[in-house]
Amino acid sequence: MNKFINRSGHTLVELLFAISIIGIILGIAIPAVFKVKQIADRLFCLSKLRDIGISLHNYESANNKYPPVAKYFGKGEGCLLGWHVLLLPYLGENPLYIDTLNASNIDPNPFNSPPHTTLSSVVKPFVCSSDSRLLKPQIDPYGNSVSFSSYIGIAGIDGHSGFFQPSGIKHSQIFDGLSNTIAVGERPPPGTYQAGIWYSGKVGYGSKPNGPNGIIAPGGGSFSIDLSCASDRRFFGPGAVGNPCDRQHLWSLHPGGVNFLFCDGSVRFISYSFEDRIGHLLTTSGGEANEFP
Repeated sequence: MNKFINRSGHTLVELLFAISIIGIILGIAIPAVFKVKQIADRLFCLSKLRDIGISLHNYESANNKYPPVAKYFGKGEGCLLGWHVLLLPYLGENPLYIDTLNASNIDPNPFNSPPHTTLSSVVKPFVCSSDSRLLKPQIDPYGNSVSFSSYIGIAGIDGHSGFFQPSGIKHSQIFDGLSNTIAVGERPPPGTYQAGIWYSGKVGYGSKPNGPNGIIAPGGGSFSIDLSCASDRRFFGPGAVGNPCDRQHLWSLHPGGVNFLFCDGSVRFISYSFEDRIGHLLTTSGGEANEFP
């Protein structure tokens, strides 16, 4: 009796066809997944800015004005701490705030650790999820272990005041309207880590240019904190971590634009195509009419 054995299997052509189909599916799926992650990161950063906005308004309710650019704490000369520090109690970070004040009573230099051990503390409300570098302390050009913020306050442009002022600003002094004035924007620290420290309001020391840290006046040009970058007159536009001069204008790690917090607490993503009009939103009393994209 003849016995027939049925052997099931696949030819080489069928196998190659299946592999090619899988490759096509992956080629479509991976960019889609990456794009979804980018959108999720942008929305998550917007939520961080919204929380900062709530804390700014809570600070204003308690102090009858918004936080100043920086404030001296401690004895004698005092330690200069930035507005990020002033918001800590309103962001659920009161123990960190107390430790910072205690260190300021011991040493006026915020970069001496100890006692300023909180200098290297990562404050997650200040970190955009698109920048994984900031989830741990980094070494700045001076050899300090410090932590950074993705968000920077607006000090104005071209001699016109912005939201963050030396003594703090009141609602009544924002003449352009709360919904027409930006308070905080995104600006990733450069790869040199010479800007974006959340801890101190002090800008640089020694021979190396440092900052902007807590606040920025974009488009500084010849008034740039780093004269080698004086040709950059942009208010905002695309940037790169690898270019130290990009620390002097507003940009983000999100494709196409930047997340902003307005003085009324609202948040929005603004495209780089709005670059020629963004200056209208960076001052408190410019009197310009604004058309949002």
